Order: sequence, then structure tokens, then C-alpha cells
Amino acid sequence: MWLIIAFGLCFVTMAGLFFAWAVWLQSNLYTQPAEGMIWRAPAASAVVMVSFAIWMVAARSAPGEIRPLQEAPKVKESVYFKEIFVVDAEGNGEIYRRTANERTGYRGNESNQPLPGSYVEVKVKATDDAKDFSISFKRQTSPAGDIYQDGQGRQMDPEYMGTLKEKPKGRLFMILFLNLVHLGAWILAFGPLLGFGSGHAIMMGVVGAILSNFTLLPYFLTVLTPK
Repeated sequence: MWLIIAFGLCFVTMAGLFFAWAVWLQSNLYTQPAEGMIWRAPAASAVVMVSFAIWMVAARSAPGEIRPLQEAPKVKESVYFKEIFVVDAEGNGEIYRRTANERTGYRGNESNQPLPGSYVEVKVKATDDAKDFSISFKRQTSPAGDIYQDGQGRQMDPEYMGTLKEKPKGRLFMILFLNLVHLGAWILAFGPLLGFGSGHAIMMGVVGAILSNFTLLPYFLTVLTPK
């Protein structure tokens, strides 16, 4: 319900801004505003909102991996944690410290034993300097086998516990494609729909896409996209 309300408010607000901006600017740039602005502005707003919806559908298919371009994760970047807190099936927990360069090189602080064969949860620190293990990767069953996933959708590789799974190369291409779709929606909104000339439409479309990439888009993907 909140998602529908937020989308509705954003649509109405953007339509009003499109209307006011187009009428004022076209009155100064051209002889008069384009005819039919009463329907042009809502149509332009709808096209931009559809591009937001496409982003959200893509983000839901790959939680934590589909982000605005400025937040896009680096392809093939492995993340290793120096310490992990492992909770076994009986509810007992122990801190394991990475002692070797190999991804499997973890030893218990107390037992000095390697990682157990079975565990239900792995906790890590937000930063290496943090005191608490505040981020939890819980075991979940999937058709491909058990996975360990946190609240942001990041996954640990079960074969190399303590290591975040590498992002597939296709994610970066998907993010670039979504950005092109989003940019195209803004140019379409300012061009054929609001009636600006091609040069003005491209210039304002680029500005609109950049501004929304740093404001509305991160909000929709982080706050409103279902986990």
C-alpha cells in the first residue's frame, strides 16, 4: 500500500513540475507553449515513473546487486572478512579469525579449529574496526542448495565461508542498460511528450536522469523495493 501511495505522490508532483516548467520555459524559448499541456505533463510523468518501476522489478530479481550506476558494485570484486562469528546448529557461537591468505583459512579464537561443517548463521562486522558483529547472514534453503544471505541481499559463498559471492558480470551490463532506459524515458518526456526541441530535450533529459539517479532512484530501490 505504501508503495502505491509513494508512487502516486511522486507521479502527481512530477506532473505538476513538468507542467509548470514546460509552460514557463517554452513561453520564453518559443512563441508559446505546446498545445495540450494538460495531458502532456501527466504523460511525461508516467513515462518516467515506468522507468522507475522497471528498475525496481530488476532490483527485486537480484537483491543488493542492482543499484544506480554511482553505487554499482565492482565486477569480480571479492570481499573477505577478517573475523566472522559462526553459530552452529546447537546455538553455540565462536569467533573465527582469518589466518591465511586462502579463503578457507579461518581458525577459532578459542578452539583453534577450522570452521565446523554445519552452521545456521554467520555474523560479520560492518567495518574491520567495529566492535560488534552486527550483520547477520542466515542460512536459507534454495533449489540450488543452502545459501547464506543478509538483509541487503548479499550472499556468502557456502564453499568459501567468510567471502561474499562475486557479482556476475551480467549485473554491470544490466545496470548500464537500465540507465540507458531511464535516460531515454527522461528525453522522451521532455521531447515528444512535453514538446521541447531535440537539443533542449536531450540536455534536460540528461540533467533529469542524473538528478533522479542521486535522489529518487536510490530511495525507491532501498526503501520501497520489497526484499
